[in-house]
Amino acid sequence: EEVDIEISGTVLLNSQGNLIGLQGITRDITERKKAELKLQIEHDKLTAIFESMEDGAYIVNKDYEIQYVNPLLKKEFGPPEDKKCYEYFHNSNKPCTFCKNKDVFAGKTVHWEWTSLKNGKTYDLIDTPMKNADGSISKLEIFRDITERKKAKKALEQAHMNTKTILEKAQFGVAIVDRDKKIKWVNERAIKMAGVKNVDVMIGKNCCEYLCPANQNECPILDKGQKLDNSERIFRRHDGKEIPVIKTVNEINFDNEEVLLETFIDITERKQAENKISEKVEELEKFYKLAIGRELKMIELKKKIEKLEAKLKKQR
Repeated sequence: EEVDIEISGTVLLNSQGNLIGLQGITRDITERKKAELKLQIEHDKLTAIFESMEDGAYIVNKDYEIQYVNPLLKKEFGPPEDKKCYEYFHNSNKPCTFCKNKDVFAGKTVHWEWTSLKNGKTYDLIDTPMKNADGSISKLEIFRDITERKKAKKALEQAHMNTKTILEKAQFGVAIVDRDKKIKWVNERAIKMAGVKNVDVMIGKNCCEYLCPANQNECPILDKGQKLDNSERIFRRHDGKEIPVIKTVNEINFDNEEVLLETFIDITERKQAENKISEKVEELEKFYKLAIGRELKMIELKKKIEKLEAKLKKQR
């Protein structure tokens, strides 16, 4: 049976400096070589994965020397050409102040984001320690390009901000209510309609205290499943006064939460105008009835006069 051995020796010399012998130590390193071979096989497998993966990957030692760069990173940053990692990625002549090597070589895995000044792309990075076949430790860093995701997130945030600005300045009341009937957000118009000085008075309060006169557990939307689309409803002020409104309620996703978006238009002036018109119509109807009644009485009186005149003629 063959075994792997490690031999170390020293030369033995006499007092005149002549060779008189050798002294050596032989150590069986078969298990160590097997472990190194196994580790090398795993390392090769891992490298094969890195070669075919869609994410970037590179390996660096504690002296900032690049040991491996996969094809995707070579395509993005070019061949390493014996450059230090800070030279290769950052065009710097010294280690980066934000370098994660210290944490990684201390045994930690670090997750962070980095935007390259070379290509303008943003990467999601995972740095983790990796044991080599010779027992040394290197840093493995995985790059995932999240540039488009960051742009989409920024665009979504901007759209969200624009929408919020529009709703904030809208000339009708807007409120966002969660599934527990708590007010999460209101615009300036809703604050004014509620008769409060600032938004903090309303946020977190039950919607039936400010927005809707419905009793607890009798919400038309959440409890009774009704649909409100340009429906006439009542808006309750902070002082208990009720305002007639046109109300629409839609279910939306707000900050990854299903909520109710409520809009309401104060129609107090319209209702007052309608009441005045109704009063005028009622007055006209009364006048019409009086006029018609008077006309009928005049016709009846005329008929009576005609009858009397006929009788007088006969008596003559």
